[in-house]
Amino acid sequence: MLSARKLCFSLLIILAVAGQASAQDMNWNAFLTVNPYPSNYISEWERDPSIASLAVTYSGTDPATFYFRATITNATYGEVLTARSRQYEFRSGPTMRTWYTSDLMDWQDLDYNPKIEDMMVRSGKFPEDQYQICIEIFDLSEQLLAVACTDFKVIYPEPPQLLLPADGEPLMMMFPTFQWTPVITPIDFNINYNLLIVELLEGQSVDRAIEANYPHHETAVTGLSIYNYPVSGLSFETGRTYVWQITAATPEGYPVTSNEGRSEIWTFQVGPDEQIAGELPFDSLVLVPDVVWLTGLGSLTFDEDQISYRLNGAADLVVKLPGYDPASAGVVLNNLMLQKGDYDTPSFISGDLTGSLDAGDIPAAVIGDYFMPMDIDFSPATGVTVGGSLVFPGEYGPYAMDGRLNITAAGLSGTVTASGAPLATFGNEIARLAINQATVSFSDPVLQLSGGVELFGGQTECDLLNLSLDAEGQLSCGVECSGDLELPLVGESDRFVLNVRGLTGDFAVNLVSGEIDFDLVAIGGLDFQPEGMPGFGADIALQILPGGVSLQSFSPRGDLAWSGIDLGWVNLSLSNLDLSTLTYIDGNWDFALGMELGFSFPALDSLALPTISGVTFTPSGFDVPQVELPSLFLPRVEMGDFELEFLAMRLPAFSFNWFDWDAQVPAGLGFDFDVRLRFPNLPEGTPIELKDPELILSNASFSAG
Repeated sequence: MLSARKLCFSLLIILAVAGQASAQDMNWNAFLTVNPYPSNYISEWERDPSIASLAVTYSGTDPATFYFRATITNATYGEVLTARSRQYEFRSGPTMRTWYTSDLMDWQDLDYNPKIEDMMVRSGKFPEDQYQICIEIFDLSEQLLAVACTDFKVIYPEPPQLLLPADGEPLMMMFPTFQWTPVITPIDFNINYNLLIVELLEGQSVDRAIEANYPHHETAVTGLSIYNYPVSGLSFETGRTYVWQITAATPEGYPVTSNEGRSEIWTFQVGPDEQIAGELPFDSLVLVPDVVWLTGLGSLTFDEDQISYRLNGAADLVVKLPGYDPASAGVVLNNLMLQKGDYDTPSFISGDLTGSLDAGDIPAAVIGDYFMPMDIDFSPATGVTVGGSLVFPGEYGPYAMDGRLNITAAGLSGTVTASGAPLATFGNEIARLAINQATVSFSDPVLQLSGGVELFGGQTECDLLNLSLDAEGQLSCGVECSGDLELPLVGESDRFVLNVRGLTGDFAVNLVSGEIDFDLVAIGGLDFQPEGMPGFGADIALQILPGGVSLQSFSPRGDLAWSGIDLGWVNLSLSNLDLSTLTYIDGNWDFALGMELGFSFPALDSLALPTISGVTFTPSGFDVPQVELPSLFLPRVEMGDFELEFLAMRLPAFSFNWFDWDAQVPAGLGFDFDVRLRFPNLPEGTPIELKDPELILSNASFSAG
C-alpha cells in the first residue's frame, strides 16, 4: 500500500487550495490559489507558473499603480521569507488580471528569516512543514489595498530505494554494481548520492553497523544512480557480510528527501570468487547492429551473478560502415556489465570499453578532410563514439577537439569543436587571420570556422565574411568592421597613435604553399593624445598589403585649431600638418610629419609667438630649426608696475622627445628676447622720460619658466 507521503507525490491532478481575504479598499479584491503540495525547491517556485496564481479585480476607473508583498510563514519558524514584486499598473478600470508565481515576488531579492537563511540558501529548499502564504497589494503611498492568504504543505520526496545487489543476496563477483532509484529534482539541481559500505559484525544490527563501524568503502556519486565497485577498492572478504546505504544530499551536505535523505539498509554476503569459471555463452557481441561488434572475447576475464556478466580485458572491435570493408581495432573492456538472456541483441547495463584508432580504420571519405579519428569507446549511455583532432592542410595541427561522434548505420553523426584564443593564426606581422573556433559537423562533414583579424599586433572586432577553407588549403574571407583599435606608433606610448575605426577588404592564405594575400583598407585617425588635454590630429586612410602600408589619404581635422601640448611654462600648438612618411617594418612604425609650431607662455598673459615652420615630428620627437625674428609685433605684457614690449626673438635649434617627457623641460628649449621696458603705472605727473624711457634689454633669456 502506498504511504500517505507517496500518495501526495503521486497525484497527477493538483488540488487547488484557494484563499480570499476581505479587501482593504472597496475597489480591490484578490483571490489566491496555491498547489496544496508544491515543490520544495525554491527555484521551481520561480520557474513553474502553476504553483500559485493571484487573480486581482479592480472596480475603480482611475489609473492605479501598485505592487505585491509576499510573506510565507510556517509553524516552526514563524516568518520564513518575505519579498516584494516590481510595480504594476492598471491604466483604467474596471479590470481584472491574473499573476503567477514568477511575477508575485522578486526571486532574486528574497528576505529570509536569519535563523534558517543559510540552510535555505545552501539547500535551495523550503523545510518540510505546514505553511501559509499571504499576498498583500499596496499602492505607492504604502496604503494596503487588498490581501489574500492560503495554506500549503511542503513534503519531501521519498529517499532513494536500493535495487542491486538485492537484500541478503550472496555475491559471486568481487566488483559488484550498486544501483538505486534516483530522486527526481529540477534539471539544474545537483544531487550527491553518498554510498556507504561497512562490514556487519557478529551480533550487530544493520543500523548499529552503519552508525558505528569504520567504512569499508565510501564515495559520492553525482548525477547517476549506479556505481561500479572499482578494482582499486578494498577487496570484499569471502564469507563476510556487508551492509550498505545511500544518502541523497546537496553538494553542501543538506538532505534532499525525507528520512534525512537516507535509504533503507541492505546486506550482502560475498561467496567464493567465481571469476574465470566456465565459458561465456557467446563469442561476439553486437554494439551497433550490422556496423560495430566485439570479437576475440576468449581472453576476457569475467564474473557473474544471477542476472548479469561483468567483462574485463582485451578484445577486438570491428567497424564496418555501409559500402566499406571492415576494420578492426584493439579495445579494453572495463567492467562492462551485460544482462543475461538475449545475446543477439545484448542489453548492456554499465561499464565501458576504450581503444585507439589508426589511420584508415574509418574511411577517409567518411571522416572528410579536417577530422582525424584518434580513439573509440562505448558505454551503455552514449553508444559507440569516436573522438579525434582537427587537422588543416599543410603543417597545421592537430588541434584537440571537444565532443564525440556517434557511429550509426548511416555513418558518423554529431559535432566536434576545437577552440582557442586563438586556435591558430595565418598571415604575417602586418595582418593575420585568427581562427578562434572550428566545428566539424557530420554525417556529411562540414567545416565551419569563426575568428577575427589581428592588425599590426592588435585584435580588431571585424566580422569575417564567407570564411572558408577548401581541401587544397585555400583559406579566404572578406573583412568588414567598425570600432576602435588604438595602435601606439612609438613603443607603448599612447601620446601619438593610429586609431583604426574601420577595416574592409579581402584576406586569403594558402596553408599548403604558405602564400599570403590580403588587400585591406583601414580608415581612422592619426592622433596626438596629450595628457589632460583634448586629442587632435588628422583623418587617414591606409591601404594594407602583405608587403606594407601605403597612404591613401591624409586630412588634418578642424580640432587642430584647439590643439595644445602643455609643457608647464610653455604650451605648444600644431598647425598645417603634412604626412610625408608612414611605414611599418619588422614590427615598428616609422613616420615623419611636417608642421608649423606655435609657442605660448601662460606666465606672460598667454603671450603667443608667431608660428615656426619647418618643424618635423618623428619617432624621436619634435625637431625645431633655429629661428631668428629681428622684429616682433606682439601685445605688450604687464608685469606688476612695469610693462614689457618684445622687440625680437632668437631660438636655438633643439630636439624634444615628447614620448619620454615627464614634466621636465627639454634640454635646449630656451628663448632669447630683446625687450623694451616701460613703467606706465608711475604716479601722475611723473616725467615721460621716466614712464617710457629708452630702456632696452638685449638677449634676455627665458627658459624653464
